[in-house]
Amino acid sequence: MFDFSYIQKELDYYQKFIPLNYESEKDAFFQKQKKGIPYNPVFEYQDPLTVKNYHEIRVFLVNSKGADRIIDHFLDRYVLVTDLMIAWKEDNYPGMTQLSGTLFGSYCQLDLPKAVERYKRVVSLDHSTQENLYCDEEIGCFFLKYFSQMGLSGWSIEYPITSGSEVSIYELEKKVVIRKGTVAGQAGLERIICHEIVGHAFQAFNAMETGHPYTDWLTTYLGTETQYEGWAVFTEVNNLKQHHIIPIIRRYLFFMIATAMASELSFDKVYSRLFELSSDQEFSFFAAAKAKRGFSDTSVHGCFQKENSYLTGALMVIDLVRKNLENLNKLSLGVFPFTALNDIQAQDEPAWASVKQVNHANIEFFINTLNGCIDV
Repeated sequence: MFDFSYIQKELDYYQKFIPLNYESEKDAFFQKQKKGIPYNPVFEYQDPLTVKNYHEIRVFLVNSKGADRIIDHFLDRYVLVTDLMIAWKEDNYPGMTQLSGTLFGSYCQLDLPKAVERYKRVVSLDHSTQENLYCDEEIGCFFLKYFSQMGLSGWSIEYPITSGSEVSIYELEKKVVIRKGTVAGQAGLERIICHEIVGHAFQAFNAMETGHPYTDWLTTYLGTETQYEGWAVFTEVNNLKQHHIIPIIRRYLFFMIATAMASELSFDKVYSRLFELSSDQEFSFFAAAKAKRGFSDTSVHGCFQKENSYLTGALMVIDLVRKNLENLNKLSLGVFPFTALNDIQAQDEPAWASVKQVNHANIEFFINTLNGCIDV
């Protein structure tokens, strides 16, 4: 018989879709680039489960429905994640593309030509400086200092040499993962802290504080990335200065552009177009790899769309908050599927209040800067 912790571990696409040979394939790619030879990385992944194992998990999830309306919303998302994992194991790239779009936001929601023009405009507006630089270990010390000030004990910092985002926070494990070589300026550091602590961690703290029967579900992001990442981006947009919002849009819009391109192009061609757009080799490779994450054969058309969750999720959060300010507190309570919000009891201000009131000027600035290139 399955239990929640087992299912959570085995459906963790974030971990399973990290290539074992990312660095060596990146080196091979750029070696070929120097010689003018097209090359599509062949990424390798590790997963002990079979297609049959995932089908058994799916049957268990479907049969578990009916006991609680809110948990049923989570189970619906987990069934979709299980279908995604089955498609992955079968090298069903069209299936991975469609299912990841359903889970995280689809490339079809992006007006690609308009998004490219908007990206160029955002780059011209971005006057970020590299003053007050912080390296990975300095960023780690800042996190520990912040936790100490808040009276939160037992947190650790890790510096793995792996691909991935600059910083990830795992609330249940009390762990902050900072990729080796990460460097952020003062503005970048403020965005990281706001996104990871004020966004992600505070949601988990509230979920554990309330002691309701959904605690296990509310402290995991599986299948709820649009809410998980969307809320964190919303807190950044709402809480930071407007000039900090521009590089946020630039980064996440670039990822969405990569995803849309990958739906119809090979890795090599996606990289070429991204590099033409950004003149940044490392970031272009990174974005192309995220768009093809989980793909062993990166020459095929198709995309993994997790990176769409940042902006599509933020726009969905904004829409929910505009419709009803009670959703501020509901969204602070944990990582519910958006479909479950109507079933959640409105509560007073949570213990960990990351957004106490809406900064309408910042929200309008965010929406106007995107200028309608994303349809949610």
